[in-house]
Amino acid sequence: MNGTSRITLWFLASCAIVTLCTGLIGWTKFYAVSGSGGFWDALYLTLLAFTGDGSYVARPGSPDLNGWITTARFTGLVTTFSAIASLIFSVMGLHILRERARRMKGHTVLIGASRYAVDMVDAGRPLVVFDTADRLEKLTFPKRAGSVLLIPDAMTGDTATGATLGAPDQVIFGDPDTATNVEHARTWLAGTAGRNAGIRLALRIEDNSIARDQHLLSPDFAKATLISRSDTVARALVTSMAPTALAGLRGQARVHVVLIGMGSTNLAIAEELALRCHSHRLTALHLTIIDQDTDAARTRLRRERPDLENPDFGDNGFRIGFVEMDALECCAAAQAETIKQLETEMPVTAVVVAAGSDARNTAIAMRLRQLQVEQLCLKAPVFMRSDSQSSVAAAPFRDLTGGVVPFGGRTLDAEDHSMEAVYEALAGDIHNRWRLSPDVEKTPENDWQNMSTAARRASYRAALSAVEIFYAAGFAPPAGEYLAGLRLEPGAANNALGDDALIDDLSRTEHERWNAERRLEGFARASDGIRDNEKKRHPLLVPYDDLTPEQREKDEINVRAALHTGIARHEADPEKPCWRQRLRIGVIGPLRVDTTETRLAVTRTLDQLLTGMPYGDRRTLEILTPNAPGFDRLAAVHLAQAWEKKTGRPASVILLDAAGVSTVDRIAAAHLGSGKEIHEINDLLDSMRSESKQISGLHASGHRLFHLDMRPPGWSDAELERDGAAYETVIRGVQQLIIDVADHLIVDTRDGTAKWSLEASRTWETTKGTPARIV
Repeated sequence: MNGTSRITLWFLASCAIVTLCTGLIGWTKFYAVSGSGGFWDALYLTLLAFTGDGSYVARPGSPDLNGWITTARFTGLVTTFSAIASLIFSVMGLHILRERARRMKGHTVLIGASRYAVDMVDAGRPLVVFDTADRLEKLTFPKRAGSVLLIPDAMTGDTATGATLGAPDQVIFGDPDTATNVEHARTWLAGTAGRNAGIRLALRIEDNSIARDQHLLSPDFAKATLISRSDTVARALVTSMAPTALAGLRGQARVHVVLIGMGSTNLAIAEELALRCHSHRLTALHLTIIDQDTDAARTRLRRERPDLENPDFGDNGFRIGFVEMDALECCAAAQAETIKQLETEMPVTAVVVAAGSDARNTAIAMRLRQLQVEQLCLKAPVFMRSDSQSSVAAAPFRDLTGGVVPFGGRTLDAEDHSMEAVYEALAGDIHNRWRLSPDVEKTPENDWQNMSTAARRASYRAALSAVEIFYAAGFAPPAGEYLAGLRLEPGAANNALGDDALIDDLSRTEHERWNAERRLEGFARASDGIRDNEKKRHPLLVPYDDLTPEQREKDEINVRAALHTGIARHEADPEKPCWRQRLRIGVIGPLRVDTTETRLAVTRTLDQLLTGMPYGDRRTLEILTPNAPGFDRLAAVHLAQAWEKKTGRPASVILLDAAGVSTVDRIAAAHLGSGKEIHEINDLLDSMRSESKQISGLHASGHRLFHLDMRPPGWSDAELERDGAAYETVIRGVQQLIIDVADHLIVDTRDGTAKWSLEASRTWETTKGTPARIV
């Protein structure tokens, strides 16, 4: 019994009970006045209320009918008519629903009900959902403006016709089971043969091995759009994680992601990472898969995503390693040692937990967090798959070397949904730009409108790489938005388009991405130089340096198309947040400074910097600070405040922590307070705590704070406080990272004895070839 049936039954039962009670009371009172009749007479007349009997009409010479009787008459008739209507609808309801659907035009039909498939339909479009009653009962439709018609019936040759589903312009087969969708699609195609021209077809295919060659199932599926919840989750996670940007900020040589569990979600994430983790500044991606049964994990990988282990990636290319372990036991001595060894060999950029149910994922994530806190290792954010999460994308995170970040909810953001149209348009633009090249023969087969889904896939994947192109070009999205509609601030974006060296770097990154995409499609290099799509051989599967200038043009077309699209989208909606060119400024200085002098010096330096920088005040500011007392903290605070005053936008402040704040303060106080009284040292510590509060207060003012734990894995604050040489090594590592990733460095060398300031200034000039900004 479904929810509607239960409500109807409760309504009828309630009306019947009210009728019986009011009728008995009313007729008993009536007989008490008239002096005739008893209980059985009252009961008989009460039952007549359900028939509309004339006994309920007042007669001359008889006592007036009381209010109880009048109420019973009304509720009795309501009960009867409701019961008759319910009976008619239970018999004819399905025919009525089918008749309504038959008369509809231009709507979307969803065959196979699932929350994900509903989210893939524009909320403003009329929707007909066709599935069994028990499946429909569990389905909800939040925030839908368009009408929804539910038809509880099985998909058969008799029901899969226009007489049942009307004249839709789109049909989506959205069952979670791939085989069911394929069978339903075949049934529908057979039932609507000759009448389905122009109807857009979409199939939910969670098995990638089928998705890659969908046309092999049936020629009718060649142009069908494929949707996959696993792929959607993977795409949203990788976009919001921004692994290449995260690895670059942390000074890592490559992206190294640890995947725990080898289910459909992590399989999709592995492929998405392989397709998108490319940067001219980083070496190839490395994945480590932790599973309690590595043989089964390898088998599933080879069955569903076989080309992830394509040997053509080369010795220096993308690699996958396997570690056999039950992640729930990661805190045990032997397992913890394995993870420490893994991190020592290759620093970890991120960890993704998708090992089954929410309960298991949460338990694993909590144990990994325990490992981070108690054993001070696995310095990376832990992304935990959670169906209860409100959004598919990862939640915003501030700790870049720890913490648990949920992702993978069951609701698509409005932007996620709207961006599909943007990607499709960009894919068509990329293809058409390529087709206009003089050496490309224009045929009906390579016209975008005539191409199959498989043939369009390469351009679609190029469109999806726009995010990576933006990051590689030095742009960053605004706070709280990982896509920002792919809108680019046009001033800096046009500058990027005119920078030939940058375009060449971006083209190199794009070619590496295309190489990975082709190899993941099963392609290999055509040693004879002849392209053969049937045998999946391509002559351009070579390093970027081996391409001729003409061959590099395709990669440049993709890069320029992405940048032009970003500019056009911003110009179409200039008031909305957009990606801006990143300006990274590092601050390094002595432990003791004058607050007012520091504020004035930093503000003056920022003004000088922006004056000589094209579109400087249109950029987004990232401040890198060692988070030590004195200049490091005060300069970061005043720089963020000066930036907001000048541009009206907040800054991002990245705190590179050599140790915990209290430990850093104690070490600094011990250095400054040598030979001083205890009360003087306490005054120093109070002053340092006040500076730390100013840093923390930036978050309340709308600025973004991020933390990087720069301690070596396994080292505690107490150990660093005791070992001065080890602490100095960490400090030197902090300074070197700032110098490596910053665009500009502000150094306070007014104190000629400030060892670290002087060293930072010299190292910057040696590394960058230009002097630091001295205050």
